[in-house]
Amino acid sequence: MSAPIGPAASGSTTVPATPRSTPAAGAKSGETVYAAVARGARRASHGRLTAWTVGGGVDALGIACFVRSFWPLALPFACLASIGAWGLMTRRAEALDRAGLGGTRRARLLHAGRIAAVATGTLFAVATFYVGLWLLLGPSWTL
Repeated sequence: MSAPIGPAASGSTTVPATPRSTPAAGAKSGETVYAAVARGARRASHGRLTAWTVGGGVDALGIACFVRSFWPLALPFACLASIGAWGLMTRRAEALDRAGLGGTRRARLLHAGRIAAVATGTLFAVATFYVGLWLLLGPSWTL
């Protein structure tokens, strides 16, 4: 015979009725998508960021120019290129700040470049989502 289960069992603890949601592996509770991508880019090595920037850009342009029928595949590569570019510019801006050159023209250009990288990456990510919906559901879907 087994021991009683639940609140009737002596010395048992009650389990909450609703399970707590746990964040994904490595994610922090309440973290935005931008913060998660930035954390990943900051952890990546310089070589990996360069590979993301160059490889993503070359792949996106190559697909868009030479294999036009597969143009939706160029969108995620463009996102990857913008993440790599943002990471490289952030590293350079932080190096300038450590050297005491944070207010120079180069630092301001890096700041503008990082804003442009985030804006284009967001644009390509949103486009990837909607093009994916269009490919899965067809052109007649509505929100």
